[in-house]
Amino acid sequence: MEIAMSDVPLTLFTTLASIGAGAFLVIFVAIATLKLTDAQMRKLDQLTIIPILFGVVGMICAFFHLANPGNAFQLLNTIGSTPMANEIMWFSIFMVVAVIYWICALAGVLKAPRGRLILSMITAILAVIAGIFMGLAYMVDTIQVWQTLWSPAQMVGALFFGGGMLGIWLVSMADNVTADTDADNAHGRHGSHADAGDAGRGDAASIMASPTKAIVTLGAIVFVVSTIGIFIAGSGATSAMIDVAANAESLIAPMVISIILVAA
Repeated sequence: MEIAMSDVPLTLFTTLASIGAGAFLVIFVAIATLKLTDAQMRKLDQLTIIPILFGVVGMICAFFHLANPGNAFQLLNTIGSTPMANEIMWFSIFMVVAVIYWICALAGVLKAPRGRLILSMITAILAVIAGIFMGLAYMVDTIQVWQTLWSPAQMVGALFFGGGMLGIWLVSMADNVTADTDADNAHGRHGSHADAGDAGRGDAASIMASPTKAIVTLGAIVFVVSTIGIFIAGSGATSAMIDVAANAESLIAPMVISIILVAA
């Protein structure tokens, strides 16, 4: 139990960080495929702080996994040679670019559609790269179950699925706030004003009809398949500390519950 609890910060990092990073995929898709109004874009820019906070909290958890947060400085000396150092490096690069995008958006620097599109695309690409390296960090020789391609596949699947769902919620929130504002402005006025409000919210409301639907669906499938793959690999693994195969049955129920919740 003590060993398992020591890995809780790492679990929180990979969970929160992947969700925060994946949300920027949907933000990019929304910018690239939807005709968002100025009000919707402003609200979406404000809400972008949410996935950034997911990443910040995740990084704080990662430092606690080092036993001593001061070891983070020693970790910098191993960049390029250790999976964990590469994981932290790429996620840090992603976070810096994501914060730059958010600040520039709030400051009105990204008024040019092409500039916003390019910067959001770079952020989304870095998010995927960070997710891949988070998965590669689990591929260590000392743990047989993780030493397969299922580990990075599961991480990317979680990034696409969890982050995609968060991104959809952000775009939907931006759309709903705009609709409420338009309705208030149209109340008591000519009917054409209300029609304009309805027209203004239609495109963002169709977010699930965009490539985002494919992102979330693909993420869910990859996550579930890779989780099953890791379970099958683990059920026949050996360990000097515990009988992995004997304890595999206890993981069936939580795995099935997880798959049901993903589907839901």
